[in-house]
Amino acid sequence: MKTNGITIMPEYIQSEGIEAILNRCEEAGIRQIATSPYYMHEAEEGCGYREPPIDAGSGKVRLLDRPLWGKNEVWFTVTPSFKPNISLYEGLAYEPMPCETEPGTLLHYFIDAAAERGIEVYFQIMAAIPPALRVQDGNPLPADLPLLPDGSSLNKPLARNGSLASSELLKYTQSLSCDLIEQYPKLAGIRFDWPEYPCYHLDATFTDFNPQVRPIAEAAGFDFDKVQQTVDKLWQRLKNLSNADLDVDSLFDLSDDLHTIEQWQRMKAYLATRYNQALCESVQKKGKKAILHAFPPPFSGLTGFDFAQCHELADGIGMKLYTMHLPMIMNHYGKQLMQWNPHLNEERLTASLNRWLDLTDKPLKSLADYAYPQPEKPHQVDYTAQIRKIQAARSRSSKIHTMVHTYGPVSDFAERLALSLNHSPDGIWLNRYCYLDDTKHSILVETMEGVTN
Repeated sequence: MKTNGITIMPEYIQSEGIEAILNRCEEAGIRQIATSPYYMHEAEEGCGYREPPIDAGSGKVRLLDRPLWGKNEVWFTVTPSFKPNISLYEGLAYEPMPCETEPGTLLHYFIDAAAERGIEVYFQIMAAIPPALRVQDGNPLPADLPLLPDGSSLNKPLARNGSLASSELLKYTQSLSCDLIEQYPKLAGIRFDWPEYPCYHLDATFTDFNPQVRPIAEAAGFDFDKVQQTVDKLWQRLKNLSNADLDVDSLFDLSDDLHTIEQWQRMKAYLATRYNQALCESVQKKGKKAILHAFPPPFSGLTGFDFAQCHELADGIGMKLYTMHLPMIMNHYGKQLMQWNPHLNEERLTASLNRWLDLTDKPLKSLADYAYPQPEKPHQVDYTAQIRKIQAARSRSSKIHTMVHTYGPVSDFAERLALSLNHSPDGIWLNRYCYLDDTKHSILVETMEGVTN
């Protein structure tokens, strides 16, 4: 089945109702839906979590385009939509989020009603952040954190992913997947978010030197000690840059041992592929589909996601073309480098980072030009660069569907939607329903009709 999907978090099913949601999806030709196994409960402002998420401060400019219980910003808490089968988690270091009251049956009814219309429903969970129900919840134990080459952990990371060498994280996520599949028999499968090492900040790209990596890496033929020493040397090198250093195509090119840097990247890819193979097999053995989410090239080279290898494992791969996050990432990298090297020419640094990450055909003038876009501002990733990212991923796997973010001004969304449809033969996935207001929905309907007719 060609992918034409959307992510609709359960709070909108709670707020708008099952039939209204499914009617809108059918009208737009949506045949797959991802939701998550929890229920939302409103809280007082400042309590719990904010919807939409703030994204480490950068996303506080955005509000919900589609009101939730009549509001464009909601503070909330969550409870699981199911009572965990505790026997599946016995002896594990991680436990599922407790469900102390009857969770209700809304999601069961939603999945059943969607199935009657021929619409597949998936649960989206986090690949390496227990308890895994939502990206904002949970945290790995200190022993399971991804570490920098000096052995330290990341300082307030945006993505609280654990080390993909952790057997405990893997066993927990496998157990949760099996639990959900058994409790929701009409579920089509599981979509794993962040089955890689997210790269939102520069330091996050310089992991993983958790001690659990060593035996896995050495058994696979990697020289762990040499990789660690070489990466640490490059990491320290970035704290003492000159303007002449910015002429490189990639900051990794500043290493005096590129062969070992490449080995480090292959090691990260090996860790991610090994982890993803186990996740996919645990879902597929239950007769369900396993879908992996991934950053686009060249960011995927930083995260360890290998499209070609994961092609053999997954039933589908969602390439996240989140064009408001990508400039934010570049902005984060640049600010970190300027903090370490305040004498650098910012325009020259901006051009260097843009050359590495491939966001605009002609570099913009300053790091601020690549900041998280305001709701009314078109996203700063050129359409030609978006096409290059889609094509690069598709050259490595034919199971790619492009994930288009609905955040942003109407005209920009319409153009990004059309671009992704035109260059993604296997289909697209919309993220997320909360920014799909009535105007964007009408554009979606019209655009999808043009594709299917």
